[in-house]
Amino acid sequence: ILSRAMHQEIGSDINPYALDYPICTKGNVEDFQAPAVASLQGMTLLQRSQFGLIDDNDNDRVLLGPPFLPSQDRYNPCAEVYTLNYLNRQDVREAINVKVDKKWDVCTRDINYSREDTNTPQVDLYIQLLQEAMDSGNKKLNMLIFSGDDDSICSTAGTQAWIYDLGVNPLPDHLWKAWKFNEQTAGYVTKFNLGENVTSTFTFVTVHGAGHEVP
Repeated sequence: ILSRAMHQEIGSDINPYALDYPICTKGNVEDFQAPAVASLQGMTLLQRSQFGLIDDNDNDRVLLGPPFLPSQDRYNPCAEVYTLNYLNRQDVREAINVKVDKKWDVCTRDINYSREDTNTPQVDLYIQLLQEAMDSGNKKLNMLIFSGDDDSICSTAGTQAWIYDLGVNPLPDHLWKAWKFNEQTAGYVTKFNLGENVTSTFTFVTVHGAGHEVP
């Protein structure tokens, strides 16, 4: 309910999966409400929709990423729409041996997930893993949690909140330390204290400028 209310409040012209990135503006609003592909993906169980095809004759809009995005990583906000259209072409379906009555979609109606399973928090799993790591001492378990700071679906603040609820404390000399790539700050790293003589590690990393699909 809160997620739906947030989406309604910010409107359809912001991609909640990548807040600073441009949205796809091709096609009619009735057929493709940008950024429908991204925003509806997180609401699969709440709202399932079919996306219409765009007009291939439409002129491309300027496809620019946010100012911090390297030039070699030019961002195309309509890439998912192109993929949708491509995978539904008759010749492509035949080439990959897909049944002709099946339509590829980001949130297909052909697969239904259990609401109970999808709504079950995974925090208990981390509590179990951390407890096993701290109890055994010599059990080598390296855990890395990462979060793009441009994502509002699984936001950095939300990730931090549940991590701190685990009851582990950050190491003073490894609290919110910048990590760099090509001499640019690429995010921040926090390592947590699991106790003396514990070989396992638990680390939280942010990726600057990354949205929901960090990799």
